[in-house]
Amino acid sequence: MNKFREALDELFNWKKNPKSVFIFALPLFVVGFGLHALYAYLQWSINGDAVYFYILLAGTALLFFGLWPVRKKLHLIF
Repeated sequence: MNKFREALDELFNWKKNPKSVFIFALPLFVVGFGLHALYAYLQWSINGDAVYFYILLAGTALLFFGLWPVRKKLHLIF
């Protein structure tokens, strides 16, 4: 039981271990971005409205250019 408590403490004590917040943040980002892409596809295919797709492209471009300065720190390959 003590190891379980230590594991939970390492996972949820973000002041002591701030990198563990990404365990929650990354899946939420992927699900949110995927749902936005699905919504953009549905709006374009059903209603013929491409505005949501353009918003998705603009958000992706902003994310790409926003992460460009930290690519070496994150060890991203692009």
